[in-house]
Amino acid sequence: MAKKVNIKELARRYTTAVFELAKATNKLQQVGQDLEGLQNLIKGAPQFIKILSAKTSTASEQIAALKEFGSKFSPLTVNFLMVVAQNGRLAYLSEIIEAFQDRIAEENGEIKAEITSAQKLDEKQLAAIAKDLSAKTGKTVKITENVKEDIIGGLIIKIGAKMFDYSVKSRLTRLKNKLKEAA
Repeated sequence: MAKKVNIKELARRYTTAVFELAKATNKLQQVGQDLEGLQNLIKGAPQFIKILSAKTSTASEQIAALKEFGSKFSPLTVNFLMVVAQNGRLAYLSEIIEAFQDRIAEENGEIKAEITSAQKLDEKQLAAIAKDLSAKTGKTVKITENVKEDIIGGLIIKIGAKMFDYSVKSRLTRLKNKLKEAA
């Protein structure tokens, strides 16, 4: 039976290796920009990574494609991508890049917050939330906003592994459960 891959742990390992090397060689910004560009390509054309990491492609074919494609990247980024390809992990490249971006944000004292609301929040509301979260975390907060009408009202805030659910939907669900228990 094939061993299941823990994607977060895998991404953390690759991220740690390239991050430490890039930091030690003062190439952190360059590698970050390279990987951000690659992540944008993957998000814009998801079939790119599927084709590149297809089981029918050999590691040498993947490396040759990466060398051709990576000509605009720094040598450190290209070497990193080749290691990922040689180890058969290109299918997880997006997750690895995301973990790298999170590590850079952490290094810069930034944290990501995902805000879910029933309707689009305006810039003033988002700024107030970011300011409040920054005061509570002591870090600069970068907000990603999601709109899900089914939460009815309120907010769901995710920061790292923590989630704070202040939605009307969850309050109604809790009330419903309490009423069932009391009956």
